Amino acid sequence: MKGYSAQEIERLFSRAGRTRPKSKSSGDAGYWTGGHCNYGASHNLHEDCETLARGFANIESLGNIKDVLKQCTSEVEFNSKKNDFVRRCEEAINGLRPHIGAHSSMFGICIIWGEEAMDKHVEKVIKQNKKEIEKVKSLLEKETYKWVEELRQLELEINEIKARMEENKRKAMDPNISPSEKAALLEEIENDGKLLQQKYAEHKAHSNKFRFDPSKYVSDMIEAMRRAIEKGDRDGSGNGGNGNGGGGSGRNKDPSDPNNPFGDDNDSDDPDGNNNKKPPKNKKKDKDDNQPNQQLIILAIVVLVVLFLLMNQSNKPIRRYDEYDY
Repeated sequence: MKGYSAQEIERLFSRAGRTRPKSKSSGDAGYWTGGHCNYGASHNLHEDCETLARGFANIESLGNIKDVLKQCTSEVEFNSKKNDFVRRCEEAINGLRPHIGAHSSMFGICIIWGEEAMDKHVEKVIKQNKKEIEKVKSLLEKETYKWVEELRQLELEINEIKARMEENKRKAMDPNISPSEKAALLEEIENDGKLLQQKYAEHKAHSNKFRFDPSKYVSDMIEAMRRAIEKGDRDGSGNGGNGNGGGGSGRNKDPSDPNNPFGDDNDSDDPDGNNNKKPPKNKKKDKDDNQPNQQLIILAIVVLVVLFLLMNQSNKPIRRYDEYDY
C-alpha cells in the first residue's frame, strides 16, 4: 500500500501549478502557489491536500478487507468490522465526485478543482474507482460469517493434504517396502496432488472475493490530477507570466492525440522547459543517406575506366613472336 502524505500530494500539485499566473478572473488568486482561492471559501492548496490525503487513505484502507475479516473469531465481530468497511465504502463513494454542492469538489476540496482542474481524464479515473468501490460494497453487504468459516475450512484441508503427501513420500522412499506398496503410495500421492490443486483453486476464488487494489486507483487519480493542472497551465497561461517562456507553453501537445491522452509532454526535446528546440536532424540524415550513393558513383566510374582500358587493348593487333626485339 503506497499511502500518500499530504506533503507529498502538495509538493506534486504545487510543482505542477507553479507557472499558473495569479488571476482573479480565473478564481485562483495564487491558490496553486500557496495563496487562497477567490471562490468565497478562502481555500488553500495546503488544506485541500490534507483533505485529499484523508480521502485517499480511506480508499486505500479498503485493500485490507480480506485480511481483517479473516481474523474474526465470531459472527458479532465479523458483522461489526464488515459494517465499518461498508461505512468507509460509502464515504469514498460520496467523496468521489467532481462537484459536491456549489462550492466544493472531490472530498470537499475547493471548487477550483471542479472548475479549472478536473478534466475528462480525472473524471474517468474517479468513475472507475467509484465503480470498483460500489462493487466491493455490494459484496460486503451480502456476505456473512460463513465466508470466514469456509475459508478456514479450505485452509485446513489444504494443510492436511500437504501433510499427507509428505508422509506418503517419506514412506515411499523406504527401501524396505515392497514394489506394490511403493506403487500404491505413489498413486495416493498423485491423487492427493490433484485434490490439492482443486482446493487451491477454491481457496483462490474465495479469497479473491474482496480483491481490490486501491493503491493503483489512488496513484492513477493523483497522476491524472497533476497532469490536468499542468495542462491547464500550458493551455491557459501562455508563458506563465514570467516573460522568459518558462511556463512551458512550448511543451504543449495536441490534447486530442490518442497516444498522449493527458496532453502532456515528456520534455525530451526541451529538458530545461525553456522551449529550446534541438537543431533539425534532416540535413545530417540526408548527408548520411547520400554517402552510399556517392560510393556507388565512384565505383561505377572505376569500372567504366577499367572496361575502357580493356577494350582499347583488345582492339590492338596481336603481335607475332618475331616482331619482338630480342
